[in-house]
Formats: sequence, structure tokens, C-alpha cells
Amino acid sequence: MGLKEDTAMRLRSLEKATYPPTGAQILVKRRGSMRTILRALTVVSAAASVLLLGSISTAAGNSTSGSVEITTTIDFSSFPFKGTFAVVTGEALLGCSGGSFMDTPMSGLTVLSHSAKERDLLCTSGQNSGSSFSIAFQPTPPIVGGTSSSGHWQVLPGASGPYANMTGGGDFSVTVPAPNSFIGHEDLTGTVQFTP
Repeated sequence: MGLKEDTAMRLRSLEKATYPPTGAQILVKRRGSMRTILRALTVVSAAASVLLLGSISTAAGNSTSGSVEITTTIDFSSFPFKGTFAVVTGEALLGCSGGSFMDTPMSGLTVLSHSAKERDLLCTSGQNSGSSFSIAFQPTPPIVGGTSSSGHWQVLPGASGPYANMTGGGDFSVTVPAPNSFIGHEDLTGTVQFTP
């Protein structure tokens, strides 16, 4: 078939087409377009769902961290030392506003000095009431005649429940009890992080 014959055939098919198109022709064209649109929307919707689910799991996979400040009242009258604590900063992060604690000698950690203590903190107030975690507590000896001491603390592994994946640490200071008193006060500041 030559070019002239092909062109003539196309012209005849155009002449047979009705202009404007009939309702049936429009409907067929629209159905085809609607199918295309529906397919595109399905693909976009599926892609959006995958991205949304991915971002939720990514957000859940991120760690949460923040500053904490804990003040204590500690009884030095007998060992193990005991006391109470209040969370001044980081209450929402820890899910705890206060509780009780007890100090015991550290064992098995050679990097800490002989004065290192393990402090077990039990949350008794707040969302995580009834849960506990432990910190390694390394005080430096007080200056002779001084009224305060300081040192470092760090979260120990091994907690369960809401504190299972908590890490962190910081510094502390302790006000030594006055003569004829066994009650001291401490201020622990630092950062904790919860990792998934």
C-alpha cells in the first residue's frame, strides 16, 4: 500500500467518525480515562501507605534522650545508705516523679574505685511506679573539713520493663551532713537515652 492509499484510508475512517462524538463514544473514552486514573490513584495510595508505615517504624526506631536532674535525701546513719529521691527535670522522660533508693558496694567493676556504690532506685510515683533501675555511683572523698563532695554516676545495664534499654550518666554533688546529723542531700544531673 502506497502513501496515497494509506492517507486515503485514514481520511475515510475520519469521515465515518461522528463529530461531535456520541454519548457512547464519550463513555468509552471516559471509562478508559477513569481506569487509568483509578490505577494511578491505587499506585499512589499504596506508595503513600508504604512511606507512612516506614516513617512510623523509623520514628519508633529512633532513640529518645534528654536531660535529667534528680535530688535526694539520704540517711548516712547505717550502711547500706537509704533515702528518697525526686525527679526535678526529666519526669516525663523517666515516667517517674520520685521514689526510694538504697546503696550497696559495687562488685565486679574494676574501672571504678573502691568507693564505688551501686544505687538501686525504685520509682514509687509516676507512670513507671513499681519499676526500678540501677546506677553506678562513684563519689570522690570529701575535702577534709569540707561540707560537700562530688563524683560521677552512670546507668547500669540489667534493668527490665520500661528501663530495660536506658543508658546515660552524669555528675552529682552531695552536701555532707552537719555535725550530729546523718541526713545529707544530693543533686544528680546528666542525660539518659532510651534505645529500641
